[in-house]
Amino acid sequence: SAQAHALLDEQSTEFARVENPPGIFPSHEVVPLAPCFTSISGAPAALFLDMDGTITCTEPLFLHGVEQVVRRATGWATRKDWPGLDPAVDHPRIVGYSTLRNLEYLHSKFGASVIPEKFFNAVDSALVFLGAHRVESDGAHIRSDFLARFDSIDVTMFAQMGLMVFYADYLDALTKVNRGEGASVSQAVYGDPHIPAVAPMPGIALLCAVAKGWLRSEDGPALAAAHGHKGVQRLGSCLECFSGHPARVALVTSSGSHETELVLEAVFRAMVEEVGEWGLAQGVTERIQRGFDDPKNYFDTIVTCDDVIEGRTKPFRDPYTLALDRLGLHGEPARRVVGFEDTEAGIIAQRGAGVG
Repeated sequence: SAQAHALLDEQSTEFARVENPPGIFPSHEVVPLAPCFTSISGAPAALFLDMDGTITCTEPLFLHGVEQVVRRATGWATRKDWPGLDPAVDHPRIVGYSTLRNLEYLHSKFGASVIPEKFFNAVDSALVFLGAHRVESDGAHIRSDFLARFDSIDVTMFAQMGLMVFYADYLDALTKVNRGEGASVSQAVYGDPHIPAVAPMPGIALLCAVAKGWLRSEDGPALAAAHGHKGVQRLGSCLECFSGHPARVALVTSSGSHETELVLEAVFRAMVEEVGEWGLAQGVTERIQRGFDDPKNYFDTIVTCDDVIEGRTKPFRDPYTLALDRLGLHGEPARRVVGFEDTEAGIIAQRGAGVG
């Protein structure tokens, strides 16, 4: 034990206790955290951006989706049946974690109210939507077969099959947004068709343009006038730094690859429109808009939950370790990566991977 303590002391002065998915040994992992820096000298080695809560805020859309799994599995169709997730109690256990973990948590709260027939009907509809090569007659057989074998739904079944129900609903909503039908999605999620269901976070287009070195100090006055914020007026030295040393930018998200593609399509389309309102010289505007034309070309790497072993997304360090490896940032350079996160799970994942 003395050797173990000595080994831990060599690794870090700060640790995180990360809970493994059910059935994995050990039940928890203790992860050394990299030192947390508030400043660096010189240009960053890279910028690592989270998606939900950093690039965009699709959290209400996401929360609506996981609520729908519970509603369809229980028959609680309206707010009179069930008011929905409690922000104070439920959101801290859901926001920032993988959807699989969210559903495991929801089963612990509402599993006793799940009606197998309703749950399997929802799963069948989701499989049809997701193109799982099933026709109605096969679906009916699957439902009757499951109902004959299961009179209750355990946590693993609820999470694994509920994941399909969630993604069918969520991807359908994102597809509608990209088809120009976002008002109906906004009405369902917010009760207001005028609130964009998917939009860039304030300032993210500016951050992304600055990081790539697409703006120079002479663009500062126009940016300050367009954004009307004192912070923008102090961008001069920052613009000079990045125009001379463009940063590589990685996207690291717990979302799936298809979901990520749909979200980024909507966000970057809005960013292209926003750049047109900055009042920059036409040549500068067009260059930035071309840079935002395709998210896959903008990011130097994109890591989603599909790129890591199932269940080992944030707060596990795996997605950020993969991003560092893809960009060749090992050891000391990882300390000069600037990470953007909005959840404890994401911050633990970053620092667990060595991002300072």
